[in-house]
Amino acid sequence: MIIKTKTGLAIAALAVAGVLAGCTIPPPQDTTELRRIEQELKEAYGDKYTAEYGHTDLARAETFLAAARKALTQPDTAAEVTHDLTLAEGYITLAQIHGRQERAKTETVALKAQQSQIMIAARDRDAERARNASGLRPLDRRHARDLQQFPTPMPRTPEQTAQAMREQLRDYDLRFGEYGASLVLQDVMFETGSAALRSGSSARLAPLMTYLRANPATLVRVEGHTDSVGSTAQNDDLSVERANAVARALTQDGTLTNQVQAYGFGQTQPVATNTTPAGREQNRRVEIILVQ
Repeated sequence: MIIKTKTGLAIAALAVAGVLAGCTIPPPQDTTELRRIEQELKEAYGDKYTAEYGHTDLARAETFLAAARKALTQPDTAAEVTHDLTLAEGYITLAQIHGRQERAKTETVALKAQQSQIMIAARDRDAERARNASGLRPLDRRHARDLQQFPTPMPRTPEQTAQAMREQLRDYDLRFGEYGASLVLQDVMFETGSAALRSGSSARLAPLMTYLRANPATLVRVEGHTDSVGSTAQNDDLSVERANAVARALTQDGTLTNQVQAYGFGQTQPVATNTTPAGREQNRRVEIILVQ
C-alpha cells in the first residue's frame, strides 16, 4: 500500500517509532547493593572463625548472590534482585554470629586457663612464703627417694649409739637401716582423709623434739605415704600435706628448722598390700628418718 497523504505519512512514522521503542534494551539495574554484599561475603571468608563455623550459611549466601547476578541481567526483576540480596546478606550475618560465638568460647577457655595458672602461681607463692615464715625447707614431691642431700650413709650404726637412741626414743618403735634410725607414725595422728593433726599429736611428737634439741647434728627426713584408695593426684597431695604438717609441728618453736625436711610419696611406696584394711592401714603412714 502506498501512502500519499501527509496524514498517512505521519501515522506510518509513529507506527515505526512505536515498534523501535518496543525493541529497545532497558537500562541496566543498579549493582551497588550487589557489590556491597559481595564485599561482606569476602570479609566473612577472611575471618577464620566465621569461615570455619559459618561455612554452611556462607554457601547459602553465595547461592543467593548468584541468583541476584542472574536476575540483574533480566528486565523487570528489581523485586527479585532485592529478595535474593536480602537473603544473601541474612545468611552472611548468621555465619558471622556463629563465628563470634565460637571465638567467644575459645577466648573464654583461654581466659580460664590463664586464670588457673595465675591462681596456681599465687598459691605456690603463698605456700613458699608460709614455708619461709615457718622455716621449713621446700617440699620435694618426687616419687623416688633422693638422698643425695643427706650425708654419706653410715656403714653401720655403733651399738652404743643405737642403744642411746632407743633409750631416749623409747616411746617409738625404732628401726635401724642404711641411713640411720627410722620411726613410723600411723595415720591415727590425722583426721580421716585430712592432713589436720589430731589434738594429741603434739604430745606424741614431744619425745622426738626433745631428742632433736639435744642432738642438733641429727637431720630429720619426714616422709608422707598413703594407701591406694583415691586418685593418684589426691594421694600425692595428701602425702605432701601430712608430711608438711608433721614438719611444722616439729619446728613450731623455731629451734629445729635447719634439721627438718618434708617429702611426699603418695601411694608409690607401700609396705603392705592395699587389698586388705590392715594392709592399707600400714601404708597410711608418716615415716621419720633420723640421719646422724
